[in-house]
Amino acid sequence: METKEKSTKITETDFFKGLFATFASRNYKTVLFNKYFGEVTVKVFQEFTEYAKQRGAELNFRIQLHPLHGDSETIHRGILCAAQTGIISLDSPGRIIRIKLTKDEADAILDNITGGKLFIGFADRIIDIFSH
Repeated sequence: METKEKSTKITETDFFKGLFATFASRNYKTVLFNKYFGEVTVKVFQEFTEYAKQRGAELNFRIQLHPLHGDSETIHRGILCAAQTGIISLDSPGRIIRIKLTKDEADAILDNITGGKLFIGFADRIIDIFSH
């Protein structure tokens, strides 16, 4: 009887840890949390999902924007979790996400989370999407 190898399942928590660790690994320290953040995060999520799938991994959650408000509960949970674990902090007046990781800490996270190597391979595209 032949068994098929299980695919790697990337969780919501690991996705957001990987996202912010990717920025820190490229020496980015801030991300604007403006009205476009949700749209840009969804675009990264969609492209990363396809990239991961081609490499035998899958994401076990979805990100959908609210049709009227344009925000997402999944994104809010991801940001909250990253803030609670000390990966980021939020500057409310400027709506800025401050990434609190050093490059070495970011690299350690990417080495230890599920799908971390995928974030390393997809890092240039993440930066590109967020830069436009």
